[in-house]
Amino acid sequence: MMTEPARIGRTGMSNTADCFFYPEVFVTCHPGDAGEPQMKRHPSLIVEVLSESTAAYNRGAKFGYYRQIPSLTECVLIETERMTVDVFRRRPDGQWLFLSSGVGQTLEFASIDFQCPIEAIYEDVRCAEISLNPELPHAVL
Repeated sequence: MMTEPARIGRTGMSNTADCFFYPEVFVTCHPGDAGEPQMKRHPSLIVEVLSESTAAYNRGAKFGYYRQIPSLTECVLIETERMTVDVFRRRPDGQWLFLSSGVGQTLEFASIDFQCPIEAIYEDVRCAEISLNPELPHAVL
């Protein structure tokens, strides 16, 4: 639950290894980020939209860097080839919980107290394999 005013951004972001990233969207509620217009260091939520050329890197090495950010509690990966959104949520013990949502399911971003049907994320999106077919693979693990 947010305790500070949230800011949504698309500027650069740094993790503890001094690597710089430009995710599609991130949310920070940290007061220290308010005065930094060019770079944020304390995101609570990061959203990445996957493509064929970025999916492996975003799921692997990039997510490894993101996990080093102490303030990060959720990382969201949005598929573009099918209606699937994966949420990685940091548990209180520091372990990461994987949740995958598909057609007909509700997304929850606990870090910002947000819920919506997955179809709202894909509204007006046209991709070759995006379908409302309930037989597409999706599961909550």
